[in-house]
Amino acid sequence: IYCQTAKDAVISVEGYTCDLGTDRDNNILSEKRADVVKDQLISAGIPVNKIITKGYGKSMYGKLDLVGREANRRVIVSIK
Repeated sequence: IYCQTAKDAVISVEGYTCDLGTDRDNNILSEKRADVVKDQLISAGIPVNKIITKGYGKSMYGKLDLVGREANRRVIVSIK
């Protein structure tokens, strides 16, 4: 989809976790989740300077109306 958009678009990759574990561990885990997706996007040909990553850890747990811990263990990718 990105390749069909204007090339000035930026891809946002946001990693999240559930509420289990320490804040530090969840921050690291959410950043790693975002980085894995970023690496896949780069391998698909998207320029690294067009990808922004952010890890939220468990700071957003329960704030996005998702049910269950599994639903909160995710990465959200959006084109801006």
